Amino acid sequence: MTAEPRHPAHRPGRSARIEAEAAAWQVRIEGGPLDAGAGRALAIWLAGDPAAAEALADAEATWRELGRVAPPPAANDAAPWIGRRRLLGGLAAGLVLAAGLGAYGLGDPVTALIADYRTGPGERRSVRLPDGGQAELDSGTALALRYDGKRRAVELLAGEALFTAAPAAAAGGRPFLVRAAGGEAEALGTRFLVSLGAAATTVTVLEHRVAVSAPAAGGAAPRVVLAEGERVAYSAAVGLGPVARVTPDAVAPWREGRLVFDDVPLAEAVATLDRHRRDRILLLDPALAGRRVSGVFEIARLDGALEIIAAELDARRLALPPFATLLY
Repeated sequence: MTAEPRHPAHRPGRSARIEAEAAAWQVRIEGGPLDAGAGRALAIWLAGDPAAAEALADAEATWRELGRVAPPPAANDAAPWIGRRRLLGGLAAGLVLAAGLGAYGLGDPVTALIADYRTGPGERRSVRLPDGGQAELDSGTALALRYDGKRRAVELLAGEALFTAAPAAAAGGRPFLVRAAGGEAEALGTRFLVSLGAAATTVTVLEHRVAVSAPAAGGAAPRVVLAEGERVAYSAAVGLGPVARVTPDAVAPWREGRLVFDDVPLAEAVATLDRHRRDRILLLDPALAGRRVSGVFEIARLDGALEIIAAELDARRLALPPFATLLY
């Protein structure tokens, strides 16, 4: 079920900048009375743009809407209003962050600074690497080059990319490596996919072989060689997981304009959806994060996908464009 705020946080023709600033002012106002300096700053801000007053009124309405969807305080909460204020402040601060970064399509500013190649929400890109290899970047993906005289290394900073490695013989024998989340995939062939997820990093081989190593909790770095059609996941907590077989249709469906979720936690699906959307999806109910979802969705119609997922989980959905969509 979708709820719409009575006063939209976003209005056509109004800049994302003024809406983000209005949201920030609303968070500050709700934090307590403004001192004289802050009051003068607010007056100057309101006078500086004809759209400011309306944007602030809409930000206040959005705050009230958040108050209606926030869970009630626990029966033993000695200070329910303080708890509720903190909750709403955290939600609003999250919306401000989504407005400041998501509305401009910037993502993490640190990643943006160190990445050599990156894509924004809804953008896909194919880049030619310095050695003649190729990388296909999914939405919300960032890569940094780490080439030197001994190795051709690429660091996956965010998202998912499909790599076609140039032969080592043509690069002076230097191996081609992709590093992500402390692990490393070394090409022993040509094509493979690396996906940096919230809980684990996954390496999938499309052609020939790839050697994957990842440090385990004890400090060792076990290594496994994947053959064509095989996949392995690793994380800092458990190291390398078991090797699994995959079908070609299940690899990088975003190249065909689709997202495929096969019995994955909602938190993982949300992380993927967020890379393809300009606003952010916020889970207000922590119990929703572990619920399992499945489905095949067209990237061009992801609002419909979110509506279907919410209905299947019997969750409510509140759209607050351009900031976020809340699930609770």
